[in-house]
Amino acid sequence: MKVIGIAVAVLFLLAGGVVGFAYSGIFDVAATATDSPMVRWMLETARESSVQRRAKQVPVPASFTDDRAQRGAKAFDEMCTGCHGAPGRKPFLGAGYMNPSPPDLAKIAPERSPQELFWVIKHGLRMTGMPAWGPTHGDEQLWDLVAMVKRLPTLTPDEYRELTEAPADDDHHHDHGATLHTTDVPVAKGSGSPEMGEHAHGAPEGHAH
Repeated sequence: MKVIGIAVAVLFLLAGGVVGFAYSGIFDVAATATDSPMVRWMLETARESSVQRRAKQVPVPASFTDDRAQRGAKAFDEMCTGCHGAPGRKPFLGAGYMNPSPPDLAKIAPERSPQELFWVIKHGLRMTGMPAWGPTHGDEQLWDLVAMVKRLPTLTPDEYRELTEAPADDDHHHDHGATLHTTDVPVAKGSGSPEMGEHAHGAPEGHAH
């Protein structure tokens, strides 16, 4: 019993220390503050592990065709380039001073699975400024964005401009203000789950994948 009492006392002390630290104002929340290597490792590891764990449950479409990337090009240009930039396009000035700063998607796309990109685009990331686009966009629209992100590493500035300036496909129009219909592109078996029925930065108010 004595051991249990000591353990309970230690837990209360730790809890009190956490609460005291929170109210102390010691932790610097400024975006210009630099995190220690340990804090940065902990935050990045927690974020990456969380995304990977949840992305495993996401059913992926059968393929990422040029048509799918084409449909996602305009949406990407309108919703993502402000924070992330694009081939031949720099992000808005303040993006580099966000903490964490939005990543260059052309560089990280090869390192992320389609499921991971989809999950982040749909659900967003807390305390990074990355919004959740799932509430306003259907899953098929989000997969179009994923296909476009996957194309970024191979696009030249001219090719990117051609994609984003091409006439919109009326059958797969993206209205970024409301949840719309989904396209009828075939998807992988098992994709009929709620995850496949309903990403991307547009507003600079908030953000890293």
